[in-house]
Amino acid sequence: LGRLRIVFPYLLASVSLSLLVWAASIQLRRGYDGLEWNPLSGEVLIVDPNGPAAELLQVGDIVLRMQGLPAAIAPPLYSRLIERDEVAFDLRRLGADIRSIVTMTRPPPRIIVQRLVPLAGGLAFWLIGVAVMAFGQAGGLARLFFSSCLVASGVLGTGSISTAGPVWSSTLFNILLWFAGPIAVHLHLRFPEARGRSRTLPAALYGLATLGSLPFLLLGAAGVRASAWNAVVFMAGRLFLSANLLLVVGLLLNSYRTATTVHARQRIRLVALGGGLGLLLVIVLSILPGALTMR
Repeated sequence: LGRLRIVFPYLLASVSLSLLVWAASIQLRRGYDGLEWNPLSGEVLIVDPNGPAAELLQVGDIVLRMQGLPAAIAPPLYSRLIERDEVAFDLRRLGADIRSIVTMTRPPPRIIVQRLVPLAGGLAFWLIGVAVMAFGQAGGLARLFFSSCLVASGVLGTGSISTAGPVWSSTLFNILLWFAGPIAVHLHLRFPEARGRSRTLPAALYGLATLGSLPFLLLGAAGVRASAWNAVVFMAGRLFLSANLLLVVGLLLNSYRTATTVHARQRIRLVALGGGLGLLLVIVLSILPGALTMR
């Protein structure tokens, strides 16, 4: 049992790294149609003027079906589409239903870089977490920090392919997203300085995350997308994450304000102000706009 306790984190780390490598392989081999469209509404948001769909689709078109599947559950098909594959889009444009056939091409270098950026971030979290686990002081805080890094890595890895990979990748992404906030709060209740040993708040947040992830556990991402509650579940998960991250910002600033010594305050300053600013930017510029606009 003792040996398993030592080995188990590294088994998790191996699985997490394998997930990043696998996600990168999907991003490198899948074709490019020059489109960005919203599976929730089917709306075409961006059409690359130099991409294969430039003369065939327009911004504002509504994708009804892709390869014969409803728009809400069709995006995972992208994981199997490569260069020269033909993709049939059934669209609604200005009240008229039309069909466009797009031939996938090899993604240009700038698109490959865009696809791999989240995975590079996931790898950074993975490296930091493994380094702390391997070389830091043994204990609950190190394990909690390691776990939070793996969750962050998993969110970035699965999130990068959540609308272009197998259905289970989207399911895992949404489950991890529900737990990313609570584990961040749990970590910052103990880091940079511990605030007692109250377990009520983490337990409540983990309980809410479990309830929020139940639709994905029971129905999978495809089932949730096909349900009438899709938009509500999507918004609830992002708002819950935002609330947790705002709580983390509050905990960081409180750590700086209530530091017990001048030396402790100096050590905490960079973590508190840098981490707080970084999280606020993510909340204001990414998570909340996505939740409120459904894009």
